[in-house]
Amino acid sequence: MTAKQYLSTIFLLATGCILTWVLQNILENRSIPLANINNPDSYMTGVTATRLNLKGQLQDELRSPLMIHYLKDDKTDLTTPHFIIYNEGTDNPPWNVYANYGQAQHGVDTIQLWDNVKLQQPAGPQNAAITMVTSAMTIYPQPQTAVTNQPVKVWQLGSVVNSVGLKANMKTGEIDLLSQARGKYQPTAQ
Repeated sequence: MTAKQYLSTIFLLATGCILTWVLQNILENRSIPLANINNPDSYMTGVTATRLNLKGQLQDELRSPLMIHYLKDDKTDLTTPHFIIYNEGTDNPPWNVYANYGQAQHGVDTIQLWDNVKLQQPAGPQNAAITMVTSAMTIYPQPQTAVTNQPVKVWQLGSVVNSVGLKANMKTGEIDLLSQARGKYQPTAQ
């Protein structure tokens, strides 16, 4: 374990202890007035949070220059989030999700993204490169899925597809276009 990983682990443990203490005080109605529950209770800068699966392999990673946590509803505001989802058991490269703004809810069970959202996966041995752009998207990290009901544009292998709404399964690479899908093939010059 490198010094950076060690310090990150200590920081996360300390943050967890502080949040537990704050929750206990609020629940026992002791030193923290309930009027402050809407205010941020913590923030972090320069965040890179990595989760491993049960086999110790990378599952996902969340990067953000600023995260602000709110005790009420257990939500965290994210600035320019970059979320990376690794594909367990495949040789395919990870999915990258970018946005100008985001909000993680209930830890990172659900991540709402908005303003210039981009979901992409580089080409790998079992897949062609794909890029999707929309104005808002919801990521569910545990089942590795993404959904939007907003207009979306998809680029893959010289094809451009426009649709309203999309469901993407990042484990399998399956993408469902929900309505008004129109495509155009644009061959690349050789």
